[in-house]
Amino acid sequence: MIEKEIEYLKTFEYDYLILGQHFTDNEYEDYAKYSGSETNSVAVLDKYISQAILGAKSGYFSYIAHPDLINFVGDNDVYIKKMTHFVGRLKEIGIPLEFNFLGFTKGRNYPNDDFWKIVSETGNDVIIGLDAHSPDVYSDKENLKFAYEYLSKLEINPINSIAITNYKSEKEILR
Repeated sequence: MIEKEIEYLKTFEYDYLILGQHFTDNEYEDYAKYSGSETNSVAVLDKYISQAILGAKSGYFSYIAHPDLINFVGDNDVYIKKMTHFVGRLKEIGIPLEFNFLGFTKGRNYPNDDFWKIVSETGNDVIIGLDAHSPDVYSDKENLKFAYEYLSKLEINPINSIAITNYKSEKEILR
């Protein structure tokens, strides 16, 4: 499935790809399963995590956009346990995590404080992403300063560059 999408994307000129796990199922078939919608379902949380890990393992993506997009409103102890596993796997894979500036400035459900505390403890690479959906955020220097301060309080020092990905086939991913 991912191979078909990547082959399509290869017809365009791009510098790199960003993984944004916006849906836990095919967005074309069931738009209602948007990851930012509130859910208390552990099964949905697990699916979000497993699909994002699979995407991260693919090698197609340079970093993960808003990895804390999943809006889990169930048991917080479950969230902490599952996200600790998730962040640990992403650290093993070596893919940077995006602190999403748009979510930060617009007061969305992300960035999630618990998630970023886990990231701080695990030591993942972090990049501040400005979210291409709203290019006007590039001029918001004051809020960008606040984002750096937020991360600094967690002892997270964002990276300033990303690696261009090495592409693998889906068969290699699933081994």
